[in-house]
Formats: sequence, C-alpha cells, structure tokens
Amino acid sequence: MRDDLAVALRRITRSPGSSVLITALLAMVIFITACVFTVAYGMLWKPLPFPAQSRLVQLTSYSTKMGMDLGWSIPYLDTIARQSRELSAVAGYQTREVSLADTAGGITGTLDVVMAEPALFGMLGARAGAGRLFNGEDVLPGAEPVALVSSRFWRARFDAPLGTEVHKLHLDGVAYRIVGVLDDSFAFPDRSRHVWLPLSFSEEQTALGNAGSFGNLKAIAQLARSNGRLAAASEMMGLVYAVPTLANIGNQIGLKVTAVPLRSLWLEGRQGSLISMLVAALLVFAVTAANVYNLFVLRLIRRRQEMALLEAVGATRQRRLLQIVMESSLFAVGASLLAVGLMPLGLAGLRRVDVLPRDIPQVIGPDLVTLLAIVVMCATALLILLAAGRAFRGQSVFEVLRQTGNGQTASAAVNRLRRLLVMLQVGVTFVLLFCTALLVRSSDALLQEDVGFNRGGLLVGTLQSATSGGGEAARAEDAAADEDADAENVRARARSWTERVQALPGVRAVALTSSAPLSRNVTLEAFSGPVTSGGGQGEQPKAYLAYTGHAYPHALGVRILQGRAFSAIESEQGAPVALIDRALAERYFPGQDPQGRSLRVADGTTGALVDRVVVGVIERVRQRALAQQDEYPTIYLPDAAPLLRPEAPLSSAEFVVRTDHPERIGKALQQQAQQAGLMLTQTMTMEQRIEDTIIDQLRLNALLRILSGVTLMLASVGLYAQLAQSVAMRQREFGVRQALGANRHDILRSVLLQGAWMVGWALVAALPVALLFGALLRERLHGISPFDPVSLSIVALMLSLVALMANALPAYRAAQIKPMLALRAE
Repeated sequence: MRDDLAVALRRITRSPGSSVLITALLAMVIFITACVFTVAYGMLWKPLPFPAQSRLVQLTSYSTKMGMDLGWSIPYLDTIARQSRELSAVAGYQTREVSLADTAGGITGTLDVVMAEPALFGMLGARAGAGRLFNGEDVLPGAEPVALVSSRFWRARFDAPLGTEVHKLHLDGVAYRIVGVLDDSFAFPDRSRHVWLPLSFSEEQTALGNAGSFGNLKAIAQLARSNGRLAAASEMMGLVYAVPTLANIGNQIGLKVTAVPLRSLWLEGRQGSLISMLVAALLVFAVTAANVYNLFVLRLIRRRQEMALLEAVGATRQRRLLQIVMESSLFAVGASLLAVGLMPLGLAGLRRVDVLPRDIPQVIGPDLVTLLAIVVMCATALLILLAAGRAFRGQSVFEVLRQTGNGQTASAAVNRLRRLLVMLQVGVTFVLLFCTALLVRSSDALLQEDVGFNRGGLLVGTLQSATSGGGEAARAEDAAADEDADAENVRARARSWTERVQALPGVRAVALTSSAPLSRNVTLEAFSGPVTSGGGQGEQPKAYLAYTGHAYPHALGVRILQGRAFSAIESEQGAPVALIDRALAERYFPGQDPQGRSLRVADGTTGALVDRVVVGVIERVRQRALAQQDEYPTIYLPDAAPLLRPEAPLSSAEFVVRTDHPERIGKALQQQAQQAGLMLTQTMTMEQRIEDTIIDQLRLNALLRILSGVTLMLASVGLYAQLAQSVAMRQREFGVRQALGANRHDILRSVLLQGAWMVGWALVAALPVALLFGALLRERLHGISPFDPVSLSIVALMLSLVALMANALPAYRAAQIKPMLALRAE
C-alpha cells in the first residue's frame, strides 16, 4: 500500500496544473457549501444554549388588520401570565438604550440594556458567577435599583476580581448597584447585551384602561408540557377574548396571539432565505462535481497508455484500481482539509455582510455536525472521482496499445457522458442565474417604489431624553416630581436642539415627529367624522397617527396637495387642527374639499376625543413597508416636540433632517444633542432605512450573486475542459482536413459551433426548469413577472458570451494545428 501511495503522489506532482485545478475546485465547493451549511444549521436546527429549549417559546401579538407585530400590551400579557395553565412561566422584557455616566454625573456614552422580569433568568438557566440573580424583592415599589452584568462587561469596566467590591452603574441619572455577574455562557436576547435591569408592572400599568397601548414589550414563556405550543396559543386566544375590554380591542385590530419556537426571536423570517442559500450552494456543488468528473476523466485519458503498460507487465486490475483510489483520496482529503482551514475566513465574511447575525446566543462555527457534513462532502467527492476512474473498466490492453501515442481516443460512452455533464452544468447555471436575476431585479424595483416623499438628502433617527426614567425607583421619583415641569423641560431641550441643527451649514430643514416613514413606532387610532361608505358598515374608521412639527412636510419633502401645513404657533400650542393624506381624503371625502371639515381624534396626552379641523391634504407617505401598500390612511397632528407621549415610547421622538450632506452630518447632530442634554440613536440616511426594510432580501441577493458568479466560472471551466479534450482527440482529423484543403477559419468555426451546440441545447433543456423555479418564486417577487423576458434574455446572453470566451482558446489551438505534425502523431 505504501508503494501505491507513492505512485499516487508521483502522479499528482507530475501533472501540477491538473492537480492544482482539481484540488482547488473541490476545496472551493466544499468551503462554500460548508460555510452556508454551518450558518443554516446554526440558525435553523442547532440547539439553543438554554435548558429545556424545546419547551421555550416566544409569545407574539400580531394585528391581522395592520399586518404587523405589535409588541405586547401590559394588560394582555398580565392576563395571560396570571391565568394560563399551558404556560408554566411567562416573562416580559424590553430593550432600550440609556445614557451611561461616571460617578460625577458626566455622560460618557450610551449603553444597550435589557429590562427583564426576574422569571426570565430562571427559564433560561442563567447562572451568576458572582453574587445573585434578581428576586421578587428587587421589583417591589421603592426597592433599591439593582443590575446584573456579564463577566465580560465586568472585566472591561472594573479592574477588580468578580464580586469583591460594591460597584454601581449610573444609567439615565439613576445609580444601580450590581448584585450579580452572569457567566459568559449566558446571552439574551443577544450577545451584544451585557447589562440587565429588573422589570415589573404596577397595578396602574396592568389596568384594563391601558390595554390599547402596545409597545416594545416582548415576552417569552415555558410550556407546561412538551408539544403544547398549539394548545398554549389556543388557550391564550381564549383568555384574552374572554375579557370584554381586551376582546373589543382585539376585534378592532384583528389581534392574533401565538406561541412560536424561541428560535424565531433571532430568525426574524430568515428561514426562506437560509433554505434558498443552502439550495444554491448545493447547486454549485453539483456543477463543480460535474467539472471535477470531467477533469479527472481527462486526466485518466491522458494516462491510458501508462495504465495499459502496467497491465501488460502484470499489474492486476485491483492494483491499478487501488492506485486510482489512492490518487482520488489524496485529492478529496487534501481539498477537505484546505476547506476546513478556510472556513473561519468564510464565516467572518458572512458576518461582515450580515448574512450571519453577529449577536445570536448560540455559537455558529465548526462543530461536530459541521465536520460530519464536511466528511460527507469529502466522501461524495471521492465517489465522483472513483466514478470517473470506472469509465475505463473492461477495455482491452491490446486495443489501448493500438491507439495513438498521444492518448487521443476514449470510448463513445465516456465522451457522451462528459458532454452530458457539461450541458448539465450550463443548464444548472442558467437556472441559478435566472432566479438570481429575478430576485435582484425584484429588489431593485422595490427600492425604486414611490414612497410619497423626496428621500434624497434625508437623515433620520431617534431623539431621546438623556434622563428618561429607569425602573421602579426612577418611576417613584418621577411620580413625586412635578411631571408637567419635567415634560416641559424635555420639550424645551428638544426645541433647542432643533434650532441648533437648523443653524448648521448645509441643513435645509429639520423637524420632529412621533413616527417618521417606515418606522417601527407606528400608532393606529380610531377616529370619527365623515360618514361615508369608505369606512365600511358598522366599522369605526382607523388611521395611522403621527404628531409632527410645522416644518415636517418641508423637511420630509412631501407635497401639499390642498390647503396648507401647520403654522409654528399651531405646532407650539398643539392646536386642534389636522393634516390628512390623500388616501384619507379620497376614501372619506370623495369628490369633496376636506378643508374646514372636522375629525374627532383622540388626544395623545389625555386620551379624550378632540374635534380637529382639517387644514390641508398631503401626498400619501409610505408608513410601514415597501413590499405592500399601507392598509390605513394617515392623520398628522401638530406638536413642535412630540416627546413624552404614549405613542413615542421611552420619551423619544424621531427626527427628520434634510441636508446637503446626510452622510457627514451625523457627528454634528450628536454634539448638538449632548449640549442640549439629549441622545441620538439609530441615526441613518433615509436610503439606509428604506433598505433596512428589505435587508434580508438584499443579503440573500448578495450571496446569490457570489454563488452565481462562482457557478458561471465553473460552467466556463467545464466548457473549456470539454472542448480542449475534444480538440486534443481530433488533432489527426484537423490535420487531414487541412491537408485536403480546409483553411483555419473552417476549423475555428467547426470548434466554435461544437461549443455553441452544447450551450444551445443546454439552454433549451433548462428553460422549462428555469420558468418553473420562477413560478415558485412568484410570492417573493415585486413588480416583475416570474417569466420576465428581460431576465431570460440577459442571462442567456451572459452565458453565451462566457461560452464564447471558454470556446475561444480551444478553437484557436485547433486552428493552429500543423498538418504534418498532426499526421506524424499516428
């Protein structure tokens, strides 16, 4: 066996070009497939790092009429937590950004924290490396503010062993004593959060009168029994709809309460994209397998005389087969080891383009399952190479030795199989390129959708009070303070920030709003006023509600179709006026002038219904998503600084800045906010916000482009290998034809036509498959037909050009064959 291994090594080193190409192709495809499989397995199937993770679920509240996840209303969640028997434990939590200060009170930056009910840590199996977890006393009214931190946060912030000293964190003006340091193994809701604060709800918050306030509260639960998820969802629906107040609100918004696997918290609808990535990677694997088969066949054909001579001198068929097995094994194992070594770079690249989320709790990387998948791919590669070697079984040594000295012949069956594999590569490449073109063109069409305003030169983000409350103790202090004075102080700082920003060079307009376009802070409110068929019989009309400053239409770049915008005085005083969008005007004032008409809309502070006079109509602005039209119209109410409103949680408003340089002004905005005692978060250009609404599609498109490019390259390699071997085998034919009068152009045309024939038939055969896949993608396409002729034409033209380039070199070599040299090769 050692001698056979040495022979295999000599054969590999004797043909370095062919050896490197085969190894590189195998390593590349194993590397790509392994990276994609690692991500898909880690997110879809790998166990979460929590005990009894199969019984952990995320509780969701979804509005079927609004088509969106609402977050939880506290009375709804409280009703479920107190009465459910299918759920053994329920815990709510919120994520927020707070200001971080030093001991002197100076703000040093911001920090993402998690406010969670104590039950959450027990459900997730959290362990304190030092100190303790939260308990019931930590959430009692008047309790000392306490916090949990991660071990990594402790080491980074405090130069002390775990738990040896009493340390405090100053967050939003409140000093929190650290009572526990959690092990680094704990991560929730993701690995970017390192500070947890206790969360509880007062009797006032759980009162049914607050049932309509859905916010950023999320919840997880533990099932009382395995496989009880559907039963728990059914029970929750029964519980909330058994309470008249909850049922009334639920019917108005089409509320659906569900329990989904906890994994969905991090998947966020990526299942389809991950499966598509995996299918695309397997297609690339199939194309590469065909290439490797062809290349190894070509390699063996060139050694047929050597194999025949070995048989002539007594080498048995088993011995020759063993040498092929050794050679194939070296290729497969070497390629697999190279792929494993490159995997960390590949996973880092996927993280860089956000295909692989950075902060999910489970570790995604090479593990036992991934290594097993690589072993399977290595074995598959080995079988492909051995299948190529079996193409020569049963051929007579005398027949081989009678052939020409340059190894130019092979069996008709082998040649047909190789041509079929090349055509299969081209067909698979055509299908993958067509699907990628459909998805990319669909995303491009979606990004070009009319959003109702001028999105160029816009910067958006959140303006937040740097001293907003934090926890029960802070709420108690706020209750004792003069709330009106505190609210006015924050509003004054917001107005000061607006004035400072307006004075910056290049800023054309700035405005605050409770909800900017394509925001998650969408508020749906019922209103009354016009009685028309547009509202539906027996159904109170609803609209998205946004509080805005007087400069909002100008800053956003939205057209005023009728009437006027708010005046500065109306915004400052919160006058009883309203702007409506075109959709509301057409639906509820058909053929009428809505100016001067009244709408009765709830006041954001008191909740009382207030009659508001319509002063203008503006163009309809996309509020929720790019992929579908908003179901409801929008009403705008005046407020110069819409902070401290129930519709804008965490004492925050969104800002819209129109500027000549949206990418460069962010730092100046942050400096002005710090001087005004405020914080800026989630600052981005409007183009970035628009792209974020379909970010998963864009990530999938980016990866599909890479895979399609790799597949196109592989198809060209396959075409080149096939035609190069064909030219080598037909050297004598080309020599004879030239001796009989054929010129080089005839030979060149003959070879090019051979390649064009293979590509043409491959495209014809793959066309129905491509159209079928296009039909399957129909639900994911926007503004483009699944049988889009432009995509078909572009992909076919691209493949034809690549095929022409792959065919050019073999055709040129065929045309350069000298008749006398070719004839002497006999």
